[in-house]
Amino acid sequence: MLKVLIQNALLILFADDTSIIVPDSSIVDLQCDMKDVFEELNNWFNVNLLLLNFEKKTGFIHFKTQYAREINGKLQYENKLIANLSDTKFLG
Repeated sequence: MLKVLIQNALLILFADDTSIIVPDSSIVDLQCDMKDVFEELNNWFNVNLLLLNFEKKTGFIHFKTQYAREINGKLQYENKLIANLSDTKFLG
């Protein structure tokens, strides 16, 4: 497992899976940070002849404390909607 810090995000690589942890308190900050992270990640993937699979494998989960408000915004990158998941398998 490899852990790399990209700006305000923690990138975790395990085998062929990539997980990104981005701590933000508002949807506006999250959207901005995720755009930056996806740009950096997409550049690295392109250089290494890899692709992000937005249709089937790219999604996000909103973790929050008991008293935190739900973030109701949508995340997009290059006009592709990133699915808001309720659960996933986390490898690593």
